[in-house]
Amino acid sequence: MKNSLLAKLATLLLLIWAPACGGGGSSSQASANLDVLLTDAPTDELLSFNVTIESVRLYDADGERTENLLSGTVRVDVLGAATQLAWLVSKPVPTGTWQGVELGFDPLSVDARLLDGSQASVTVLGDLLEADFVIPLVLTADGYQRCIVDFDLNESLTGDGASGFVLDPIGSSFAEEDASDPIDIDDITGIVRSIDTVNHRITIDAWVDDDCGVLLGSLEVSVPVSALLQNDSGEVFADRSSFYAALSAHTSVVEVHGAMVNGYIEASRIEIEDEAGAGDDVRMRGVVIGVDALGSSFTMVVAEVKEGSALVESALESIPATQTVHWDAETMFMVDDGERVNASALSVGMEVDVRFLQFQSAPFLASRVEIESEGNEYEGTVSDDAGMPLSFDLDLPPLAPLIQSGDVSGPIHVSLLSQPDVWLDAGVNPALPAFWIQAGQRVEVRGQLTGSTPSSRELPATEIRIKPGEAEGSVIGGIDTLAGLELYALVEEFDDPFGGSVDRSATPEVFVPVNCVFTGDITDYATFASAMNDVENYPVIDIEIKGIADPEAPERIVAYEIEVELD
Repeated sequence: MKNSLLAKLATLLLLIWAPACGGGGSSSQASANLDVLLTDAPTDELLSFNVTIESVRLYDADGERTENLLSGTVRVDVLGAATQLAWLVSKPVPTGTWQGVELGFDPLSVDARLLDGSQASVTVLGDLLEADFVIPLVLTADGYQRCIVDFDLNESLTGDGASGFVLDPIGSSFAEEDASDPIDIDDITGIVRSIDTVNHRITIDAWVDDDCGVLLGSLEVSVPVSALLQNDSGEVFADRSSFYAALSAHTSVVEVHGAMVNGYIEASRIEIEDEAGAGDDVRMRGVVIGVDALGSSFTMVVAEVKEGSALVESALESIPATQTVHWDAETMFMVDDGERVNASALSVGMEVDVRFLQFQSAPFLASRVEIESEGNEYEGTVSDDAGMPLSFDLDLPPLAPLIQSGDVSGPIHVSLLSQPDVWLDAGVNPALPAFWIQAGQRVEVRGQLTGSTPSSRELPATEIRIKPGEAEGSVIGGIDTLAGLELYALVEEFDDPFGGSVDRSATPEVFVPVNCVFTGDITDYATFASAMNDVENYPVIDIEIKGIADPEAPERIVAYEIEVELD
C-alpha cells in the first residue's frame, strides 16, 4: 500500500497528539534544548550495520537517568552515519550535569552486511551502549547543546566476517563547543508547518525515520539563495519565491538535505514531494557491482532498506544480499547535489539510493536512482612499496565491488606522478609526504581507474587517505623534548597496521608530536607529558594509539591520537 501524503499527515498528527511516553520529570522542571546525533567510523569488512534503537537517555554520575528521549523505535545504519549523521533527538531535557548518553537497542535486530551484501554472524553481548561524555555535559536553563554519540564499531566488534563477529557495545559522547560549526546530516523528511518568505525560513514537523513513523520535532530550515529547490520530478524552481508559492502549510511534504547549524538546518537542497513521490513504497541504499546497459538494469549490493522493509521481505522473503534494478524512460537519475543525469552515469563501485513505486515481483523498476558517490575511491592494502615514492601496488579486499564484478583481478598499480594530497585519518588529519606510504598500510585512493584488462589496472592518484595503525599498551616511560615526547610503551596488541617494521615490535618507540590529540582520562599534551614519568601519582597509564610508522626510523610510531586510561 502506498504511503500517500494524507497517510503521512495523519501519522504526524497522531504522533503530535499522542501522550509523551517514559516516566519521571515535571513540566515545571527547568530545561535546556538538546539535539542528539549518532555517528561512527567505517570498518573494513562491513558494508552496513543496521540496528533498531529503542531508547535514548542521559545519565548522571549517580546513575540516574532521564525518561526515554526517543519518541519511538528507529532503524539506523550505524555505518551510514559515518559521513551523514543520524539525528535522533531534538527536544527540551532536564538541566544538570550529565555523565553520558545511553542508547538501548534490540539485540535481535542487528543486521550486519559484509561487502558482498551477505549477512554476517553477530553475537551480541549487551543491549545498551553507555557512551560517557569526554567532559561532563552541563545543561543550563533555556540553554542549547548538541551532542554526538559515537557508536565505535571498530572497538565494539571482535572477530571477522569468516568466523563471525562479537558485539560488546563501546562508544563515547561529546558536546560540540561551537554549535555554529556545520555538521552534515542524513536527509530529513517533514511536513511544512509555516513559511517565512522574509527571513527565508520554513518550519517543518520532521520525522526521525525514513518510514515517517517516529516524530523528531519541529525544526527550522534556512533556505539560502544557493539552495537547490526542486519538485519531485527533479525540476528546479526559478527562485525562492516560486518555491514558496508551491508550498502549502500543513500539507506539503519536503525532503531536506543539508547541515545542522545552531540547532537548525542550513539547506543545500529541498525537494517537494508530490502525490506520486510520496507513494514510493521502497527505498534501498547500496553499491553498484554490475551494469547491463543493453538490458536497462544494474545489480547492487544492498546495504540497507531505508523504507518499506516489510514490503521487501514480503516479496523476497528476506532482505537480499544483492538486488537487480531495472530502469525505463520514466526513471529519474540524479547525483547527490540534485543534478539530473542519465543511466550512462552509472558505474561499478558507485553508492546509490534507489526508490521503487512498487515492489511486488520482478522485474523491480526504479522510479529514481540517486548516485551518492562518484565511485572513484579505492580502498585496500599497500601490497608493494618498492616503487615509492613514485608508485605502489594496491590490493583490494576480496569482496570489493570491483573484484566481485570481475573488473579487477589483481593488484592496482597506483601512480603518484600527479603529486596527490596525502594525509593520515587520525587526530588533526596531518598532511604527510608521499614516502610515508608503506607496505601493509590500509589506504583509500581517489582517482580515475585505467588499464585495458582486469589484471593490469592503473590508478593515477589525486588524493590518498592513510588509515592509522592502532595499538593498545601501557606506558613504560619517556623523555620530553622540544620536538615532542619520546615515549616507550609495552604494546600488548596491534589492532591495525602502522606499516614498516613496528607491527612486529613489542616495545616500539612512540613519538608524540605536540599536536597529538588526547582523549579519555587525560585530554591534553601537557598533562600527559608530566604524567608519563610520575609513577607515584600515575602508577599505570594504559593507552590506545592511532598513528603511522616513521619511514625514516625503524620500529618507531608517530602517534597523532592517544586515548588514555588511568588505573
